[in-house]
Amino acid sequence: MRAIIFTFGLIFTFTQVQSQSDAVLKAIDHYNTAVEALNANDHTTAIAEFSKAITLDGKFDKALYQRGLTYIQEQQYHKGVKDLTNYLKLKPEQPEALYYKGYAEMQSKQNSAALKSFSETLAIDKTQEKAYYYRGYLLILEENYENAIADMDLALANGYKSDKLWKYKAMCHYKLQEYPSAAMAYDRYLENNPTDTKSMLTRSLALYKMEDYEAFIPQMQSYLSKEKGSRDNYYMLGTAHLKLEQFAEAGKVYEQVISIDQTYLPALKNALYVSSKLDDKTNLLRDYARIIAAEGQKSEYYYKRAILLMQQKEWSKAESDLTATIKQNPEHAEAYFNRASIYTTTKQYAEGCADMRKAASLGLESAYEYIPSLCKAAGN
Repeated sequence: MRAIIFTFGLIFTFTQVQSQSDAVLKAIDHYNTAVEALNANDHTTAIAEFSKAITLDGKFDKALYQRGLTYIQEQQYHKGVKDLTNYLKLKPEQPEALYYKGYAEMQSKQNSAALKSFSETLAIDKTQEKAYYYRGYLLILEENYENAIADMDLALANGYKSDKLWKYKAMCHYKLQEYPSAAMAYDRYLENNPTDTKSMLTRSLALYKMEDYEAFIPQMQSYLSKEKGSRDNYYMLGTAHLKLEQFAEAGKVYEQVISIDQTYLPALKNALYVSSKLDDKTNLLRDYARIIAAEGQKSEYYYKRAILLMQQKEWSKAESDLTATIKQNPEHAEAYFNRASIYTTTKQYAEGCADMRKAASLGLESAYEYIPSLCKAAGN
C-alpha cells in the first residue's frame, strides 16, 4: 500500500538568506540543491544534500520534513518516521506531517503508533480523507470492524476514491454478518475488479447467507468458471438449486460434490432426496447404496431400499436388505412384516408365519389378520 506523495520543496531567495550566518547560508544552499535534485527525480542526491543542510543547521525544519518525505518515497520508512518526528518537535500540530508519519509507521508495521498519528491528524484536520482511509484499514487489522466502516465512510464523504475502500467496507460488513451491505459493497468493488475471484466468492457467500438464491446461483457459477471450486462451494450451489426446487440442476451439482468427496453425507442425503422428488428409482437405488457405504450401514436405509426393491419385485435383494435391517434393529416390526410378505410371495410359508407372528408381538396390529391364513398355509 503506497501513498502518493507530492514533494514541494521551497527554494530560498537572496532576500530570505542575506541576514543569515555562514553556516545557515551553506545549509540553505544545500537545501536548494536538494530541491533541484528532487525536481529531477534524483532522490539519492536530494537525501545527501538535505542531510548536509541538517548537519549545518539541526533546526532546519523544512529540510527535515522534505528528507522525511523523500525517505518515505524510497520506502525507508523508519528513517522517514524519525525525520518527521523531529520536524513535529519543531513544528507541532502539522496535519500533513502527522499523516505522512502515520503512513510510514503503518508501512513499518508500527500499527499502534500509526493509529495514534492518524487520529492526531484528524483531530487537527477533519478533512484528511487519506487519514480516515488508512486508520480504517488499521482498525480492520484489529478486527474493529464497526469503527473501520465509520472511517471508510468518512473517507468517502471527504472525497477519497479507491476501489479497495469498497472491498474493505465489504469485508467489514461480512464479518459483522451484515450481508446485504456486504453484497452491495462488493458490487461496487467488482465493477472495476471483475477478476478478483476471492471477492467474487465472498460476495456469493453473502448472497447465500441472505437466502437470495436466484442471485447466488449465477454469481457462484461465475466463480466456479474461473476457479477450481471446493466441495463446499458446489454443495451450496446444489442446495441453492434445491431451495428453488430446481431438482434436476441440484442433482447434477450434488454429483459434482460427491465426485470430490464420496463420503460427504449432506450431499449424499440431498442427492437421495432429489432422486425421490424426480421419482428416479434407478438413482434412488444408487443413492441408498452410497449412503449405506458411507454411513456405516444404518438400518433405516436398508429398510427404505428394501421397500423400493419390493416395488420393483426384486424379492431376493429386498429380503436381504430386510434381513440386514432386522440384524441391526431386532425390534423393527415393519421389517418383519414386509419380509413375511416376501416369504408369502415366494411360498416360504413357514418363514412368513414366523415373521408375521414376530411383527404382531412387536405391536404391529395389522399383522394379526394375516397370521391365520399364512400359518395355515405353513401347516401351523
